[in-house]
Amino acid sequence: MNLDAKRPSEIELTDIRSLVDEKEPEGKRLDYKRCLPGSTPEEITEFLKDVSAFANASGGFIIYGIEEEKDKKGNNTGKPGKICGLGEINPDEKILSLKNILRDRIKPQISGIIINSIDINDSNLIVYVYIPASWQAPHMISYKGKQPFYVRTSRGKDPMDVPEIRHSFLASESLFDSIRNFRFKRISMIKNDDTPVVLPGKSKIVIHIIPIEHFMGKEVISSYDYESEVGGINPFKVGSRGTRYCMDGIYSYGPLENEPDSYFLLFRNKSCEAVNSSLINRNYHNTARKCIPHTYESAIICEIESYVSFLSSIGARPPLVVMLSLLNVRGHFMLKGGLQIYPEFAGEEINKEDLLMPDIIMNDLDMNKEEIGIELKIVYDQIWNACGHPKSPNYDSKGEWKGEK
Repeated sequence: MNLDAKRPSEIELTDIRSLVDEKEPEGKRLDYKRCLPGSTPEEITEFLKDVSAFANASGGFIIYGIEEEKDKKGNNTGKPGKICGLGEINPDEKILSLKNILRDRIKPQISGIIINSIDINDSNLIVYVYIPASWQAPHMISYKGKQPFYVRTSRGKDPMDVPEIRHSFLASESLFDSIRNFRFKRISMIKNDDTPVVLPGKSKIVIHIIPIEHFMGKEVISSYDYESEVGGINPFKVGSRGTRYCMDGIYSYGPLENEPDSYFLLFRNKSCEAVNSSLINRNYHNTARKCIPHTYESAIICEIESYVSFLSSIGARPPLVVMLSLLNVRGHFMLKGGLQIYPEFAGEEINKEDLLMPDIIMNDLDMNKEEIGIELKIVYDQIWNACGHPKSPNYDSKGEWKGEK
């Protein structure tokens, strides 16, 4: 049984039983524990070591409530013996306590950790912790002056030496450099119409979503495995003509009629790219002036929600890097609701050719539109700044997205 074949949030009792029945041994991505960590400094320190070690390596699972087999000398063999469970505990209370320990005692915080309980029966349960391979490694323990850096190996957890720590820092920097270089390369190709579908007009909205774990692991998928799923993607709600293959992966495009103005492309590392050339490529009232309609915010939020849901369905795991770009928008202005006939009150024209907005890290693949809107506030504010406005008007005083007015 390979837990990596399932979404970490959907692990079930049958999956745990399969691990036990197949005698799946502990390893670099799997650890069994008889009991949950208690409240003593020693137990908390051990928990912090375990979690940070996984994050500093290739990620993995810790399963609490599993008793290991013993050898003739009474030592643990690393193989699961039976599911003993944790007894009658308050899982919500305990999980919250563990999350608080990780939040306060590991620096920087580890994104994407999942802690869930699984009922065995009415009076017994197990708890598992999923730790993703971190893009912010190395993570250090900040508790009781202990050795701060650990890494998971096939033998368990080991302290990191100075060369390992240095290499981990450099690897994290290299990862984000690679993601940014990927974005810049794709932007250049889009601006030069080197895309699976050549879209009309110069101005374009581009959305890139990159699952860090898959990008970091150099995972390659077979495009034909996802033909039906990609075919169900309706890029920018214009209708899909179906799927086609290209050198980079597989894509859908639309609309169903007339000239295509949108496409969705799934790369072989589960990253995706969505491009639209009609939403911000509009002339204002039969003039040469280009405008960005005030409804663009909700359109982008809906697209991101759709694409994140799709990536989750094909096994992508958090965190995700979400990047929004507006290309060839010099001279555009923001067309605010209610001001369509008064463009002179709509702010200033954008004075940059391209707006490559700061990347957003999403740690939850089940976010609704309002939650995605909150994550995008810094991006939307900067776009409105580029148009001469102090901020997006579509958020309340608490920073919650309320939609266009």
